[in-house]
Amino acid sequence: MDPNQTIITDLSSKLAPLKDPEFAIWQTNYLRNQFLFLGVKSPLLRKILQKIKKENAFTNWREEVQQLITQPAREFHHAAYIWAILHRNSRIESDLSLYTQLIQTHSWWDTVDPIATQLIGPFFEQFPKLVDVTQQWIHSPNLWMRRTAIIYPIYNKKEIIQESLFHNCKQLRLDKDFFIRKAIGWALREYAKIQPDAVLKFLTTAELSPLSVREAKRHLRTSQ
Repeated sequence: MDPNQTIITDLSSKLAPLKDPEFAIWQTNYLRNQFLFLGVKSPLLRKILQKIKKENAFTNWREEVQQLITQPAREFHHAAYIWAILHRNSRIESDLSLYTQLIQTHSWWDTVDPIATQLIGPFFEQFPKLVDVTQQWIHSPNLWMRRTAIIYPIYNKKEIIQESLFHNCKQLRLDKDFFIRKAIGWALREYAKIQPDAVLKFLTTAELSPLSVREAKRHLRTSQ
């Protein structure tokens, strides 16, 4: 390994020949012109990072995540959470602060949702005694922290605590932000895949927004 090589220089050199200007324009428009894109698709980015991890002996993945998130191109923001995922076997309890920093840096749904479901969710499976912190997130002024408090367990449905999920949804039912109302519906829709009756019953009394109800019922309509 070149002693002057860093995660930034290595990733930059590998992304350079893969830039797709036309796709980058589409990505930029899709995310409301908020970010600069290189035009590299996420599955390819993940493969590149897996290769970098295999080939190099970078010594501090946490610092490398911090370096990645400061870069201007959106692909590096995605690389930051992917790099953290690739090092999940060495995470410790204090890494929660790094994960929440990622949620609140250059925030939009395209990074927040995978951070919530692929980092935060599995983290709380590993360190369940820390999950109560999500009750603080529900009241956060940062909408992405509130969204994370709702969606973090959705891909680990067996680990979802029904009482906690319903409580969080009720706490945020009056939140007028589109991304929160959508998140409530998404979380309930996923949970309905294993507990449809419980979700239907909850929807009759929770007084959720029409958007949340519509999203929650998307796969339940045929059973009504």
